[in-house]
Amino acid sequence: MYPELEEFIHTWRAALNPRHNYLFSKRDGSGPLTTSDLSRSFSLSAFRLTGRKLNPHMVRDIVVTYARSGHASEHELEALAVYMGHSLAEQRGTYDRRTKAEKEAEAG
Repeated sequence: MYPELEEFIHTWRAALNPRHNYLFSKRDGSGPLTTSDLSRSFSLSAFRLTGRKLNPHMVRDIVVTYARSGHASEHELEALAVYMGHSLAEQRGTYDRRTKAEKEAEAG
């Protein structure tokens, strides 16, 4: 496991005094973070770091486009599609944001 995550689990999470067993807790410890809480936190953090609006769905576009730009093997692309809950065709059609010229260059 990553040292930072271990430190969070064993040190900082306890400071929230959560009343549940979920990994991520609301600041007051009253309950786990919801999907909306995580999405909002991610979007605000990304904007603070980059100055650009970004949401978790856009990360799928970024990851797939990067992987399909020659940074992943066919096996890795298949594993990514399974992890995302999609077929390779759906992954390619929905999340691959390369230009037509970039896709043609790969095929040619």
